[in-house]
Amino acid sequence: MTNKVRLYGCGGAGVNIVSNYATRGKEPGCAELIPSLIDTSASNLRSREVPEESVYQVEGLDGSGKIRSENHAEINKVIKEVLVKMPPTDFNIVVFSTSGGSGSVIGPLLMKELMSRGIATIAVVVGSDESVIAAENTLKTLQSLELISKKTETPLVMSYHHNDQNTRRSQIDKEMLAEIGSLAILASGENLEMDRLDLVHWLNYTKVNGGTPRLSTLDIAMSGEAYSSLSGVLSVASLYNDADQERIVTSADYHSDGLADLSSIDLKEVHFAIGVEGVGKIGEDIKKRVAQMKETREARVERNSLLDGVNSDDDDLVL
Repeated sequence: MTNKVRLYGCGGAGVNIVSNYATRGKEPGCAELIPSLIDTSASNLRSREVPEESVYQVEGLDGSGKIRSENHAEINKVIKEVLVKMPPTDFNIVVFSTSGGSGSVIGPLLMKELMSRGIATIAVVVGSDESVIAAENTLKTLQSLELISKKTETPLVMSYHHNDQNTRRSQIDKEMLAEIGSLAILASGENLEMDRLDLVHWLNYTKVNGGTPRLSTLDIAMSGEAYSSLSGVLSVASLYNDADQERIVTSADYHSDGLADLSSIDLKEVHFAIGVEGVGKIGEDIKKRVAQMKETREARVERNSLLDGVNSDDDDLVL
């Protein structure tokens, strides 16, 4: 039986990505993807070809203006209501930006609620450092995800993408959509020799290695050669389209493999690798970028006021 996967698109970036699945049919070997859009802004939700029951706008709000604290309390109040209207499936994907004001709050709070219920969930996120506030939001969102992992005593697995001056936004979108498509195959329920508990233990790998649950990164390798270039892999799930195909050699603490129909992504194999080393590098790079931008800001020469030596009347007019 084919599984269903709930896609939660949170905030502007998440809504833009997940709404792509509103009119897509099920592809061979893939789970049925159910798009759900959650935001504080009506402008992001207009003209989306998604059924009304799959859209949730937090009542009384109209965006967060990149300030994460602006609507935190109101968003937190409705998270359980969101999950009643858009109930999770056995496997769920939460898509959001770490740099905005709404998605970076909705996404982590959804992750926290789903993980606290023991529901298999992955975050697909995009970060940014094009401004001080975007970079600081990204860092604080990642710190929030690490804290959620600690509090729920479960690894929080995220696929992280980064917007920068050298990468087009359309390219990032394409990469995120490709990853969601690959995850739809992994969670399809149609793969031989890989059952639901294999995926649960792949995600919650600390049950196997006894390690400390942390924020973890997911890398998807499309060949054995690409997989061999990865370091620090703790848990890996591999899919092959041929039973006689050569298997990868791995030192991961947990490894599950199965046979799948990979025709929708036109590959012979695909490997879903989880590790923790990448998180440290992401965090250090963002911290360095924030420090650079703040140094530039503090070095600006403050101009003299136009009002120096000027008198005004009681109406605050200079006559």
